[in-house]
Amino acid sequence: MKNKALWLLLCGCLASIPSAALADSAVAVQRVAVVSAQSESDKTPKFTDEQLEKIHTLKGKFEDARGARAVEIHKLHRQIFDNLASSNADRAAIMATQAKINALEADQANERLQMMLDMHDVFTPEQRQVMRHHLLEMDMRNPIGPGVASPSGFGGYSKTVVPTAKH
Repeated sequence: MKNKALWLLLCGCLASIPSAALADSAVAVQRVAVVSAQSESDKTPKFTDEQLEKIHTLKGKFEDARGARAVEIHKLHRQIFDNLASSNADRAAIMATQAKINALEADQANERLQMMLDMHDVFTPEQRQVMRHHLLEMDMRNPIGPGVASPSGFGGYSKTVVPTAKH
């Protein structure tokens, strides 16, 4: 939640800067291209219709459970804030509610992992190899990892900024 708030704040600040000022900046961003020896068609795993149906079913089942759980988590968060807004907050009740939220979020994480393992079982060994290659390439573009807080504060999405001389 903090990262989302920071991201929105940054976007708002950048939107207020005139585009001419941004174009006149003395800092350029260099992007590193990951070049692979494989052709583009080798990078994309080819799934059978049966595999696609199984994957679709697994994802749908997970999303249905996640949606219902998200509503419950939201309701519990509201209960915490309502309790905090009262004249005498009940610490024990707040901690018990937070424990419920933690349990629901742990269940969700476990179900997500189970879905990923079930999807892994759907893949052929060749598809797993292509997926591994794809994940390794993603790792090269984002060495910190997905969703991990980075020093830049944007969940692992940082860019290399190299100062250049103004021309």
